[in-house]
Amino acid sequence: PPAPGFVIATRHEESGVKLQATGQPKAALRQDAATEFTVIGAPARIVFVMDETTGKATSLVLHQGGREMPAKKQ
Repeated sequence: PPAPGFVIATRHEESGVKLQATGQPKAALRQDAATEFTVIGAPARIVFVMDETTGKATSLVLHQGGREMPAKKQ
């Protein structure tokens, strides 16, 4: 699991979806499927887990370096 205090923030901006992890610069995301994104410039993918009733994201899974790191939405 990620270290305590490690946060991945995602934001919709005019230029597209951006991601910023604790201690890392902001990175752009490329949408590959409805809930799957590639981090541009990094060997990583983000998959959002959606609530079937509301259609809103409840968590995400960071796929990087052969690891899957789930994170709940705060």
